[in-house]
Amino acid sequence: MGFIKGILIAFAGVAMFLGLVVGTARADTLTFDLNTGSTLPDVDYGWVKLTLDGSDIDVEVNLTDSGAKIVNTGFPYSFAFNMVNPDVPIGVTGLLGTYSLVNSGNPGAGGMDGFGTFEYGVVFNAQGGGAGTDSVLTFTVTRSGGFTTVAQLVEDSTHPPGDITSPFAVDVIYHEATGVIGTTAAPVPEPATILLFGSGLLVMAGRLRKKFRK
Repeated sequence: MGFIKGILIAFAGVAMFLGLVVGTARADTLTFDLNTGSTLPDVDYGWVKLTLDGSDIDVEVNLTDSGAKIVNTGFPYSFAFNMVNPDVPIGVTGLLGTYSLVNSGNPGAGGMDGFGTFEYGVVFNAQGGGAGTDSVLTFTVTRSGGFTTVAQLVEDSTHPPGDITSPFAVDVIYHEATGVIGTTAAPVPEPATILLFGSGLLVMAGRLRKKFRK
């Protein structure tokens, strides 16, 4: 019984530790891998990270592949996204001066190569020669009434045109070739999955304790 008791205590301790770690971390963050091209190859270009910041959502686009840069080759957006319940006007803060929010927050339907259409986006102001210098783009999305979860900024593209479904699309230059990239993989949760794991350990420890008390 002493061995079983030790296991139960260990389970409970790990679960409580994970719960404390999660309690001090941001409560709502998702990271999406950018790994799919329309005309470009399917490689690991980088990622898009959404983080709930109070009632706003921080967006970070990070092209970790040194050969990829954000551009404006004539598509409606340089970085495109959708929003659940799009009838609520949005705004952005912290955006580089070389970019602007398309339609000032009014929903549009911009086609992004093979990825279908998107409602919102930011675009590099110069088309052609001035673009292709940024590998990281950060800004904050705001809206009337605020956000309660980053999932409110995650909705798949619509078709037609195109047949690749993605919640995001980025106009890039990749080793002198241009095209649009996005994500078709499931997002990487942080730290919500850890919280669920810790809660599961607590439940398991409790059930084992009840079982061996009988």
